[in-house]
Amino acid sequence: MTTERRWSMNLIAENTGTNNSPAIEVGAHLDSVPQSPGINDNATSAALLLDYAISNANQPKSRTYRYMFWSAEEFVFAGSRSYLQTVTNPDSIYAYVNLEMQTSPNSGYFYTRDTNGGNVSQRISNRIIEAYQKLGIEAEVDTNTTPRSDDLSYKDAGIPTGGLWGGSFEIKTREQAIKWGGQAGYPFDDCYHRQCDNYGHVDQKKLYETQFVLHHLLAKLDDAHD
Repeated sequence: MTTERRWSMNLIAENTGTNNSPAIEVGAHLDSVPQSPGINDNATSAALLLDYAISNANQPKSRTYRYMFWSAEEFVFAGSRSYLQTVTNPDSIYAYVNLEMQTSPNSGYFYTRDTNGGNVSQRISNRIIEAYQKLGIEAEVDTNTTPRSDDLSYKDAGIPTGGLWGGSFEIKTREQAIKWGGQAGYPFDDCYHRQCDNYGHVDQKKLYETQFVLHHLLAKLDDAHD
């Protein structure tokens, strides 16, 4: 039974490249669950994406970059799935990079890896690892097989993916707490989908770390050739 129907829209901005190489798409979802302000999930990621788009608006890029601000991610990734239904040539997209939940005080430093994404997804992972190493941080691959976010829509379309992820209800291990700081035995984000996911719950240091990693990653992908 349908109890309510609403319209929502994605917001997409494009920085056209200087050649015809397949485009890079980078995304973060704008929506939150009804009971939460949704600052870590996922307003800070959207803000970082907007910051990158604005700061690089007048910088010439080889590839076309599209900045994808998704609606309805919390509803089975409806926004990204709707967009990909309009993509007639998936090969025109080199890769998709997803940004999700990096700024909780107890968050981890994970990168998502698409095991079916070949050299492109491996390149994304390598560049993320490299960027974190420059900050003195040892990142880990996210081993959880549960669908995380809009990157699943791209995987289902056969487009290579990768991205940044800080963790949600999963428990931080002792080894991770020793390596990254924070509290072992507690969730990476104890305010996940809760009212306390507000601005006061943002770790500013992690915000700036993610900003650095994102800029490093996308600069390196612009130079990538297959």
